[in-house]
Amino acid sequence: MADIFICYCRRDTKKVTHWVRQLQDRGYSVWMDLQSVEGATLWAKEIVEAIDGCKVLVVMLSKSSIDSANVVKEVSLASEKGKPILPLKLETVDIPATMQYQLANIHFLELFHGDDAQGLDAIARALGHHDVTPGADAAPTSAAAPPRLSAPRKKLIGIVAAVVAALAAVWIVSALVPRGGGPGPGDHAAGPVHPPPVAPPAHPPVSPPATRPVKPPATRPVTPPAPPPPTAAPLSEAALKLAAVKLNVRWVKKGFLGDTDRTFASTAGVVGVQDGKLRLVTSSKVLGLRALGKSAKIKTYQGWVNFSGGESKVVERIADRVGKLDLALVEVDAAGLTHGTHYVLLPPVKGARPAAGEELVVLARDAAGDDAVRTSQKVVAAESLGADRRAGYRFDAAVNADNRGGLLLASRGGKFEWAGILLVALEPPPEGQVEPNVAVDAAEIMKMDPRWFKCDPAGAAGAAYRAHGLSATAAN
Repeated sequence: MADIFICYCRRDTKKVTHWVRQLQDRGYSVWMDLQSVEGATLWAKEIVEAIDGCKVLVVMLSKSSIDSANVVKEVSLASEKGKPILPLKLETVDIPATMQYQLANIHFLELFHGDDAQGLDAIARALGHHDVTPGADAAPTSAAAPPRLSAPRKKLIGIVAAVVAALAAVWIVSALVPRGGGPGPGDHAAGPVHPPPVAPPAHPPVSPPATRPVKPPATRPVTPPAPPPPTAAPLSEAALKLAAVKLNVRWVKKGFLGDTDRTFASTAGVVGVQDGKLRLVTSSKVLGLRALGKSAKIKTYQGWVNFSGGESKVVERIADRVGKLDLALVEVDAAGLTHGTHYVLLPPVKGARPAAGEELVVLARDAAGDDAVRTSQKVVAAESLGADRRAGYRFDAAVNADNRGGLLLASRGGKFEWAGILLVALEPPPEGQVEPNVAVDAAEIMKMDPRWFKCDPAGAAGAAYRAHGLSATAAN
């Protein structure tokens, strides 16, 4: 069976085969339905078997395919069987409700921007994440040849070829047999009668067989070794603009009076790089798990992070550390993101912790702005916070009143080091007092022992139950 199953609408055949041929030229094993017998029992069986045997289903999204019942069936079948799905957009298109659940939290690739080489490289990286690589035994297809024919079309071509061969044989035999018998009435032979000479049968000129140009075997590209992960170093003034990124979370809950759709935004910072993933720290209050836990059903749960340069990544996993300080980690794919261009790794303070009276830089992302807002705040006290006695800081000004979070950075010799992250105390302040802002020390954050869950409806429901003791469930 082929590694890649192509799911598409036949109105897009020309565009789709353009990309399929290039994937096959690179050595990928691809299965593509070229038949027009939709709904036939035997062909439906072949489609099911092809999906069963593939490693990933690639769905070609267009204005035609999103309205195709067969495309929806194939995507749903792959989702039910737990097959990875890679959505490729052939044009700008909105995902319909019939496919939103199956494609939730999956990164889309747009093939209508840039050149083919960039598109193929992006597809190859995405396939590699699902252990799909070019095979040495996969014969490449030339640019002039169509993709592999499916079994029913091969059978039809064989029948036509047999009929043509039979007709040619009859023509040759008839040319070799002489026509006519003896002399006719009234003919008198004076001597032995000799048959007229028989001319050799005329044969059409035989052309030498056409030779197809031999294409050299495809060579598997040598993958260079992965670069070493970036190291956290004190930040310059110019690097501060890359330190704070924006985390967005959207969830839809199914309620008695209708669905509730809400989106939240908060500040996050990259604190680690591991196995091709970026880990970021943020306030877990933005995740909304406690609110979701009070809901009967969770229909949609999505997260994404906006990086510098307009890059955006889907949140794959979340680790929620429940407590009075509400701290969380999120994880995204690091592919396509460059340290020093899209983000910087936060360097924890190595020397003495900030003390009372020291002024710290605060970087926070608001819901609408593209750049981090920079302010400064003096530490009121460096002390243990919350019931678990985590080391942290207190401030006397409401710099975080809208719960957007914020990174704290301490100036050390003209460079900046990461001191902690701003949070909001969940305990109400005494009557007549302003609720102080608090921050968790960076060193304490790095000691976290996270429990991860997937950023999807089922994962959010399970996290709400385990972490908050609530009974949220994912909608079917």
